[in-house]
Amino acid sequence: MRIICGAQRYAKLVPQMRRLSKRLLKAAHKTDASFELYLVNDSVLQHTVLAYQAPRGFPRPDMTGRYLGELYLNPDRIARAK
Repeated sequence: MRIICGAQRYAKLVPQMRRLSKRLLKAAHKTDASFELYLVNDSVLQHTVLAYQAPRGFPRPDMTGRYLGELYLNPDRIARAK
């Protein structure tokens, strides 16, 4: 799993997102899989969440296990939605 911060202020969220992502993969019985999680702001994403599923067999030699795709989260919009 790879977590990419689109803004430095999201760096503090990385440990929590890593823990939650691992729990999610375990609950989904996908412990042999990986994905990319992007933490981005309003200039990149005007929604709270956006996901792109990778086609089965999509080559990602830099990732371990089956590559599931990309998940984009906008922490600012998520906080405002509460």
